[in-house]
Amino acid sequence: MLAYTSTVLPILGVLAVGGLVLWQGLTQIDVDSDSFPTTIDSAVASTLEGGDAEQRVELILQLEQLGTDADAFVPHLVACTDDDDPSVRHAARSALRRIDPSLLDETESYR
Repeated sequence: MLAYTSTVLPILGVLAVGGLVLWQGLTQIDVDSDSFPTTIDSAVASTLEGGDAEQRVELILQLEQLGTDADAFVPHLVACTDDDDPSVRHAARSALRRIDPSLLDETESYR
């Protein structure tokens, strides 16, 4: 699980209708620090499992930057190595090399 240090999050909000921006602003919300990690981890897992290819690749690249701190997502990344989209497969393999290189020998199902 990722470590979180802040319980106040800045949120950029944009309300747009038909390409016309009706409202844009920066606000802060208080977050329950006990439930925040679970919520974020669930959102990451959900995106890796069901986001479009571009979203998954971008998220995988961000996880790769976290290195070993992203080890909770290794099972999802391993699943992404069998993705239909070659860019997702490549990104997942690259991230796994950085997060847990020992898995590369165990997961030779990479395409």
